[in-house]
Amino acid sequence: MTGPHNQALLSLRAALIFMLSLFAAAVAGGLTYLSTHRVPDALIVAGVAAGGALALFGTIIE
Repeated sequence: MTGPHNQALLSLRAALIFMLSLFAAAVAGGLTYLSTHRVPDALIVAGVAAGGALALFGTIIE
């Protein structure tokens, strides 16, 4: 039975890209926090890393 209720919210490609971007952000933010012990710096780095990884993985994964 197909219909609008059986469709996924995200495609597999989009879910993979978001998951990899969040992983890259977590690693970058965690390493920044371990080196500086400042949460604001770690959050800024994590946000920038997530944006960059999102653009990168969106280009690579097709």
